[in-house]
Amino acid sequence: MSRSVLLVTPIMPSAAGPGLAMRADRIARALAKRAELHLRVVPLQDLDPHAPPPWPPGLGVASRERVWTDAGVLHRIRHRGSPERARLSPRLGDLLRDSLQGLSPRVVLVLRHYLAPLAVALRSALPSARYVLDLDELESHARDRMVTLRRLRGERRPADALARQVADYRHREQRDLPCYDQLWVSPRTEAERGETEDVARRGQGGPQGD
Repeated sequence: MSRSVLLVTPIMPSAAGPGLAMRADRIARALAKRAELHLRVVPLQDLDPHAPPPWPPGLGVASRERVWTDAGVLHRIRHRGSPERARLSPRLGDLLRDSLQGLSPRVVLVLRHYLAPLAVALRSALPSARYVLDLDELESHARDRMVTLRRLRGERRPADALARQVADYRHREQRDLPCYDQLWVSPRTEAERGETEDVARRGQGGPQGD
């Protein structure tokens, strides 16, 4: 095929798995029908990265690999088991680049904001690719709604803690999202917010072609 896509996901695609695994599976299968697909799994969401589940049956990919090491290269989950608060080691970008030797995908699709910093590492190896980030929704907006709910319930301390998270996520969105050429978000309002706040060049909804 003349077109190729690199899909970077924090969980093994699975039609029978949790929601994110099912989303990754649907996206991977749709892409594999239209382009040469290269799959890289950074197991931030896998329950046990040392015992990987089998690769999804019937998913035709040109190459596939799990990018992982035991030696502290990936600081998995630091805040109450939440991958959104994970911090990625710079060394992880090196490992991901090493797994792409000889490949030149036209599109790099990264699932979820907590893997967004990998675009910085990948651009040095794939400067001409188009970068797409699948967000589902902006984390700052999701938590801002939770702040409002907590305050309405009179839960001041939890609301204040969430408000600090909102500020942190807004900072990270302003830092990370402009590294991408396109965002995929579910609600139309999320795309409109992304454009309004100038956190990305474009905000689009749903998987699209090359």
